[in-house]
Amino acid sequence: MPKLVLILEDEDTIYQHECGSTDDLTDLLLTIDLKKYCRKNILFYADDELNYPISKMYTKRYLN
Repeated sequence: MPKLVLILEDEDTIYQHECGSTDDLTDLLLTIDLKKYCRKNILFYADDELNYPISKMYTKRYLN
């Protein structure tokens, strides 16, 4: 089953939020103030393996 992991980092802590779908990710992003995080990334896992090209696409689409 595909999984999206939103990683947010501020000066003190790294936060990881797991989402089961793009709808869950979108809902989560609407509740978060992304400007307060110094690093942001989205990782896409399919069958427990990281898919880097799709991760890069999601990061560019949702965080830039």
